[in-house]
Amino acid sequence: MYAGALVTYFIPPPEERIPISWNNLAAPFVLPLVHYFFISYLTRRHGTYLLRLAYLPIGLGVVLRATFAYTFTDPNLFSYNCGRGLIGIALFARTIEFTLARDGRKKIGETTVGVTPGVQKFAHDTKAPWSLESVSRSLWRGLSDSFELLCNLRGIGWDFGTGAGIHIPKTSRDISSRPRFLAQTVISLALNFLAADLLDSALKLVPGLGTPEGTTIFFPSLPPVQRYAFSLTISLGTALYILTNFTWIYDLLTLVGVGLVGQSPTLWPPLFDSPLTSTSLHYFWSKGWHQLLRQTFFVCGGFPFQSVMGTPGLIFGTFLGSAILHEFGIWVGGHGTDMRAAAFFMLQPVGIGCERLWRRYTGRRTGGWLGMIWAYLWVLGIGQFCADAWISKGLGSGTTIPPALSLTQKYILPSVLPIVKDWTQ
Repeated sequence: MYAGALVTYFIPPPEERIPISWNNLAAPFVLPLVHYFFISYLTRRHGTYLLRLAYLPIGLGVVLRATFAYTFTDPNLFSYNCGRGLIGIALFARTIEFTLARDGRKKIGETTVGVTPGVQKFAHDTKAPWSLESVSRSLWRGLSDSFELLCNLRGIGWDFGTGAGIHIPKTSRDISSRPRFLAQTVISLALNFLAADLLDSALKLVPGLGTPEGTTIFFPSLPPVQRYAFSLTISLGTALYILTNFTWIYDLLTLVGVGLVGQSPTLWPPLFDSPLTSTSLHYFWSKGWHQLLRQTFFVCGGFPFQSVMGTPGLIFGTFLGSAILHEFGIWVGGHGTDMRAAAFFMLQPVGIGCERLWRRYTGRRTGGWLGMIWAYLWVLGIGQFCADAWISKGLGSGTTIPPALSLTQKYILPSVLPIVKDWTQ
């Protein structure tokens, strides 16, 4: 009974969740951020392994309580509840990862945390080790490193970002010149912001799609051919919206990191690597699509299954971790679950396994136009049911672009819709 009450406290049923208000923002938002910074800081301090193990139950409790016990009650904010769920599961996995890193997380070239051979640990090494200046500089470096670690999801420049399976897209921006790099980033931000705004506004024109109640993308009133052509179009539009939306937000963070914090442009390579021209399912998931949650999926399933089943277990477990994260995101939203989203991710290892068998028995990799068609069938063909699961739960009502900042809603649609209406009459 005690165990059940404890579980209910951290993961209560949807009807018992606490409405989020201005009076309780600290619990669902501030405390998880404080925890994340604290565990990142400990991970960058030498000899903190036992302390991190002792702190682990507290940290996980903070994350679970913040993610599952609070909710936005406004139906128009359902998508933000889903986002909180996705972030919560990712933070849960990262807490475990940082805790179990016995020697902490090291930057490339470091022998131990904060120590690089042949490089002075601090510029003031001539000072007494316990002088006020020495301690303050040490503390500042620890805080700076912790901030960089918690923001670095792909592990660029860190020990967990190395290995043969890690793919860093090549950039077309001029990384040798900070001003030119920043200017090119501003252009990319503007173009992707406009594209995301246009796609978001266009998708919300579909009856019911932009409402909290949701709707199916398989319109039963349409004949079969038109029905699936329409659902395919919506699925493609949704994928493009995710791509452009993630990219402009990443560009904005790039401007902060490079322009304000002074980080090197090499730490901010592209987020995607031409996913629309993927010629195999393996390329799409391992290189084309963003890799922000790669480490999270490894921790949630990839590494445990790899220890038992080897490489096939790593692939299966990684997609299992993805399925868990996306399914919990829907559940935290408060509209129940829809296993079609999880099924979409769990079917992807089957397609990748087919590609491995093809190469084994033919000696050729999946590629070319046939490979592109194959990849599109798995991602967009099966992906229609994943998109329908999300949109039917009301996820299509969310947006990261406030209507007040939407150029499409303020200027383009008011000009275009009257013309379209005249043509259709």
